[in-house]
Amino acid sequence: MAYNNYYDVDEILASSQKIPCKFRVDIQNLGYLESDTSQNIKANTTILIPFWLAPWLCQIGRYLPDWPDGPVETALPACLNTQVLAALKASPTSLNLRDLAPYWYALGSECLAIMDDDELPEVLALTYKERVGKLADFVRGRRAAGAGEGEEMLLGLEEWERRIRGVVEAGRAVSEWLGERSNT
Repeated sequence: MAYNNYYDVDEILASSQKIPCKFRVDIQNLGYLESDTSQNIKANTTILIPFWLAPWLCQIGRYLPDWPDGPVETALPACLNTQVLAALKASPTSLNLRDLAPYWYALGSECLAIMDDDELPEVLALTYKERVGKLADFVRGRRAAGAGEGEEMLLGLEEWERRIRGVVEAGRAVSEWLGERSNT
């Protein structure tokens, strides 16, 4: 969500995921963010805000001497909480990432830019490596994990994984087509 393409629907959907933010100070005229009838957000209030707004609120502190750490403190979203990370560390293919967040990898990689978390980069890399390897094996037809497990895995693919599946399937289709062509 580096905002490379303003019109990219996937980027818009990924950046609209909500993350918890705790406001360190009273903020006026943003009460609508928490669907509150009051116009203000009180200090120490935690609300869910769209991810695209979080980096802006975190960076305001650089320009305002009263808030050197910024007016908000962000936390990892529910789809990246400690229980999820522990489960993925134990078995990267055990969870349905699509149910957690359709753009799980995009959200996780962008969280790295605004949050300090030692475990997150390791879990993102491990999960990606393990899941994409199993996905490629399954799509290529090896089905090392067994058909039932593979079918279940396909239902839980998040958007990046779905794109990779499409690329692998296209490669397999081209190989089959070239093989058929050489036989004629």
